Amino acid sequence: MSEDASVGGHGTVRLPSSGHEFWALLIAIGVVFGLVQIGAPIIRTFDFLDPKLRDYFIGMSFAAFPVVHRGSKQYLSRYSRIASLS
Repeated sequence: MSEDASVGGHGTVRLPSSGHEFWALLIAIGVVFGLVQIGAPIIRTFDFLDPKLRDYFIGMSFAAFPVVHRGSKQYLSRYSRIASLS
């Protein structure tokens, strides 16, 4: 595999390069942890679910991070465009 495919790809981990990306990251982390803190106790009360299935649903809250992060970046981008027009 060549190094060109791995440089700058979507699977790389990098630090936020701007304030916009930093705030999007903080928002995404806050939303995901809030979702886990609120959702986990609710899911654990569902006694009719198998314990492995309950843990799976709680884990899916953490797996939602990329979607939440992308959405927060898009929202902040739209907000900054609207604010710059005003």
